[in-house]
Amino acid sequence: MACRKQYAEADLQNAIAEYSNGAKLKLVSELFPHVPKRTITRGAKRLKEGIAKKRPGPDPVLSDQAEMDLVAWVIRMQKEGFPVSRDTILVKGNEVNRQIYSPTQSAGFLKQGWLNQFMARHPILTTRTSQVIKRVQAEATMESLTVFFLGIVETYHQAEYNS
Repeated sequence: MACRKQYAEADLQNAIAEYSNGAKLKLVSELFPHVPKRTITRGAKRLKEGIAKKRPGPDPVLSDQAEMDLVAWVIRMQKEGFPVSRDTILVKGNEVNRQIYSPTQSAGFLKQGWLNQFMARHPILTTRTSQVIKRVQAEATMESLTVFFLGIVETYHQAEYNS
Protein backbone atom coordinates (compact mmCIF):
# COMPACT_ATOMS: atom_id res chain seq x y z
CA MET A 1 0.00 0.00 0.00
CA ALA A 2 1.40 3.39 -1.00
CA CYS A 3 1.94 6.24 1.41
CA ARG A 4 -0.87 8.74 1.62
CA LYS A 5 1.06 11.90 0.92
CA GLN A 6 4.26 11.97 -1.11
CA TYR A 7 4.55 15.71 -1.68
CA ALA A 8 5.48 18.75 0.34
CA GLU A 9 2.84 21.18 1.54
CA ALA A 10 4.66 23.99 -0.28
CA ASP A 11 4.38 22.04 -3.57
CA LEU A 12 0.64 21.64 -3.03
CA GLN A 13 0.19 25.36 -2.34
CA ASN A 14 2.25 26.28 -5.40
CA ALA A 15 0.30 23.85 -7.60
CA ILE A 16 -3.03 25.22 -6.38
CA ALA A 17 -1.84 28.79 -6.97
CA GLU A 18 -0.72 27.95 -10.53
CA TYR A 19 -4.01 26.22 -11.33
CA SER A 20 -6.06 29.02 -9.76
CA ASN A 21 -4.18 31.59 -11.85
CA GLY A 22 -5.40 29.90 -15.03
CA ALA A 23 -2.72 27.34 -15.90
CA LYS A 24 -3.89 24.11 -17.50
CA LEU A 25 -4.15 21.12 -15.17
CA LYS A 26 -1.91 19.04 -17.42
CA LEU A 27 0.85 21.66 -17.25
CA VAL A 28 0.50 22.03 -13.49
CA SER A 29 0.65 18.25 -12.99
CA GLU A 30 3.83 18.13 -15.09
CA LEU A 31 5.38 20.87 -12.95
CA PHE A 32 4.36 19.12 -9.73
CA PRO A 33 4.30 15.39 -10.58
CA HIS A 34 3.95 14.16 -6.99
CA VAL A 35 0.76 16.14 -6.33
CA PRO A 36 -2.34 14.28 -7.56
CA LYS A 37 -4.57 16.10 -10.03
CA ARG A 38 -7.64 15.56 -7.87
CA THR A 39 -5.88 17.17 -4.92
CA ILE A 40 -5.00 20.21 -7.02
CA THR A 41 -8.56 20.68 -8.31
CA ARG A 42 -10.08 20.10 -4.86
CA GLY A 43 -7.67 22.63 -3.33
CA ALA A 44 -8.44 25.21 -6.02
CA LYS A 45 -12.19 24.73 -5.49
CA ARG A 46 -11.81 25.18 -1.73
CA LEU A 47 -9.68 28.27 -2.28
CA LYS A 48 -12.29 29.73 -4.65
CA GLU A 49 -15.15 29.04 -2.22
CA GLY A 50 -13.18 30.24 0.80
CA ILE A 51 -13.30 26.93 2.66
CA ALA A 52 -10.44 26.48 5.11
CA LYS A 53 -8.42 23.28 5.10
CA LYS A 54 -9.35 21.02 8.00
CA ARG A 55 -7.14 18.41 9.60
CA PRO A 56 -8.28 14.81 9.15
CA GLY A 57 -10.01 12.96 11.94
CA PRO A 58 -12.35 14.00 14.70
CA ASP A 59 -11.99 17.25 16.60
CA PRO A 60 -9.93 17.14 19.81
CA VAL A 61 -11.94 16.32 22.93
CA LEU A 62 -10.87 19.48 24.73
CA SER A 63 -11.21 22.89 23.09
CA ASP A 64 -8.12 24.81 22.01
CA GLN A 65 -8.54 27.17 24.96
CA ALA A 66 -8.83 24.29 27.44
CA GLU A 67 -5.71 22.67 26.00
CA MET A 68 -3.78 25.95 26.18
CA ASP A 69 -4.86 26.34 29.82
CA LEU A 70 -3.62 22.80 30.52
CA VAL A 71 -0.31 23.57 28.79
CA ALA A 72 0.06 26.75 30.86
CA TRP A 73 -0.67 24.77 34.04
CA VAL A 74 2.00 22.17 33.22
CA ILE A 75 4.59 24.87 32.48
CA ARG A 76 3.71 26.78 35.65
CA MET A 77 4.01 23.61 37.77
CA GLN A 78 7.39 22.77 36.26
CA LYS A 79 8.69 26.32 36.79
CA GLU A 80 7.67 26.14 40.43
CA GLY A 81 9.69 22.96 40.86
CA PHE A 82 6.89 20.40 40.82
CA PRO A 83 7.61 17.84 38.12
CA VAL A 84 4.54 16.81 36.17
CA SER A 85 4.32 13.21 34.99
CA ARG A 86 2.23 11.82 32.15
CA ASP A 87 -0.23 10.41 34.69
CA THR A 88 -0.59 13.81 36.34
CA ILE A 89 -1.34 15.44 32.98
CA LEU A 90 -3.91 12.74 32.29
CA VAL A 91 -5.61 13.23 35.67
CA LYS A 92 -5.70 17.03 35.19
CA GLY A 93 -7.00 16.60 31.63
CA ASN A 94 -9.83 14.40 32.92
CA GLU A 95 -10.66 17.02 35.57
CA VAL A 96 -10.88 19.70 32.87
CA ASN A 97 -12.94 17.33 30.70
CA ARG A 98 -15.40 16.75 33.57
CA GLN A 99 -15.72 20.49 34.17
CA ILE A 100 -16.53 21.14 30.51
CA TYR A 101 -18.86 18.15 30.08
CA SER A 102 -21.03 17.51 33.08
CA PRO A 103 -20.69 14.08 34.71
CA THR A 104 -24.15 13.18 33.46
CA GLN A 105 -23.03 13.32 29.84
CA SER A 106 -21.25 10.28 28.53
CA ALA A 107 -18.08 12.15 27.68
CA GLY A 108 -15.90 9.23 28.74
CA PHE A 109 -12.41 9.41 30.11
CA LEU A 110 -9.28 10.68 28.46
CA LYS A 111 -6.77 7.86 28.03
CA GLN A 112 -3.22 7.26 26.84
CA GLY A 113 -4.14 7.82 23.18
CA TRP A 114 -5.41 11.32 23.98
CA LEU A 115 -2.29 11.99 26.04
CA ASN A 116 0.02 10.89 23.20
CA GLN A 117 -1.78 13.18 20.75
CA PHE A 118 -1.80 16.04 23.28
CA MET A 119 1.95 15.73 23.76
CA ALA A 120 2.43 15.62 19.96
CA ARG A 121 0.30 18.76 19.51
CA HIS A 122 2.33 20.58 22.18
CA PRO A 123 5.99 19.66 21.71
CA ILE A 124 7.02 22.38 24.16
CA LEU A 125 5.93 20.05 26.96
CA THR A 126 8.25 17.47 28.41
CA THR A 127 7.67 15.00 31.17
CA ARG A 128 11.20 14.86 32.46
CA THR A 129 11.49 14.64 36.19
CA SER A 130 14.10 16.67 37.99
CA GLN A 131 16.75 14.66 39.74
CA VAL A 132 17.86 15.33 43.25
CA ILE A 133 21.57 16.00 43.56
CA LYS A 134 23.55 16.12 46.75
CA ARG A 135 24.14 19.53 48.23
CA VAL A 136 27.87 18.89 48.11
CA GLN A 137 27.67 18.46 44.31
CA ALA A 138 25.60 21.60 43.91
CA GLU A 139 27.95 23.86 45.87
CA ALA A 140 30.74 25.74 44.15
CA THR A 141 34.10 25.73 45.91
CA MET A 142 37.02 28.04 45.27
CA GLU A 143 39.01 25.11 43.88
CA SER A 144 36.27 24.09 41.39
CA LEU A 145 35.82 27.70 40.24
CA THR A 146 39.58 28.09 39.72
CA VAL A 147 39.71 24.91 37.61
CA PHE A 148 36.68 26.08 35.62
CA PHE A 149 38.09 29.53 34.82
CA LEU A 150 41.55 28.16 34.00
CA GLY A 151 39.85 25.82 31.53
CA ILE A 152 38.05 28.76 29.93
CA VAL A 153 41.30 30.76 29.67
CA GLU A 154 43.11 27.79 28.12
CA THR A 155 40.32 27.25 25.57
CA TYR A 156 40.36 30.96 24.70
CA HIS A 157 44.13 30.94 24.14
CA GLN A 158 43.91 27.82 21.98
CA ALA A 159 41.21 29.42 19.85
CA GLU A 160 43.27 32.61 19.60
CA TYR A 161 46.36 30.74 18.42
CA ASN A 162 44.38 28.70 15.91
CA SER A 163 42.93 31.78 14.20
